Amino acid sequence: MNQDEFFRLVRDHWWKFATHGWQNLTMGGKGSGILAISFEEDGRLSFPSKMGFLPEIRRWEWDVESQQGRLITQSGAVDSIIMVPVWKGQNLVMTMVGRDDTYVSSAVMEPSAEGRLWAPDALLKNSIAVTAIKIPLQIVDSSASDLEFQQLKHQAVAMGYGLKQLTTDFSDARFFHEAYQLLIDHPEYDEVCLSTANYQQDEPFFVHRNADLLTFVIDPDRHNYPIAIIGHRSLVIDFLGEFVYQAALNEIDDTDRTLMAIIHEIQQHFTGRMNEQVGMLVR
Repeated sequence: MNQDEFFRLVRDHWWKFATHGWQNLTMGGKGSGILAISFEEDGRLSFPSKMGFLPEIRRWEWDVESQQGRLITQSGAVDSIIMVPVWKGQNLVMTMVGRDDTYVSSAVMEPSAEGRLWAPDALLKNSIAVTAIKIPLQIVDSSASDLEFQQLKHQAVAMGYGLKQLTTDFSDARFFHEAYQLLIDHPEYDEVCLSTANYQQDEPFFVHRNADLLTFVIDPDRHNYPIAIIGHRSLVIDFLGEFVYQAALNEIDDTDRTLMAIIHEIQQHFTGRMNEQVGMLVR
């Protein structure tokens, strides 16, 4: 591959820098944009986001012999070495030699440094060409204060997923009804996390997970009590659809099964398609 061929692969993308492969890097204080670069044909790097300050890198070059790219600083030093971009799920990713950081051209919705969504809801819902884009989504309950929800939004941006807050508590059956309707109305989401607002994530819920299983994250202090349910949209809808059905039977038969009793009963339908793990809560 020569330099022109490499450029054709990377042109017309906003490449977001991701530390540890997933966490965005904000360049400056409040309101500043994340570190993102674009490759120009003349070997320059441009910066599509409104960063508070620019990084050291200014140019790029392609080494034909090693088949690697180099990002060059203002002083002419090699800052980092990048590999040819490859598809990983819905993202086009350039790995960095000797580091676990990456540059990602992603379809994840998040505020750009220009103060707008990279892929607004209306566009995703109404454009046939764009609805194939799949977005991870966390759906949290109403237990977070305004300040706590703002912190959750910042975390979602940093980790690269969408965030929605419902009007009911995770311990209320209406939460699962709302979540079911939300996912039915939004086919653009793929990996989904239903959770209490104080469910603590050390890494995004959609990484290091078996995509074929529905994961129930259990409260460390109350065994068998879920604080999050994570899975592909189709699996989560399957679970929620069964929940809505069982809750309706509860009313029709005038039974007094608790929410947890319904959830545990539904889990029997997911034998072989689910796993459990102990989670953490922000106290």
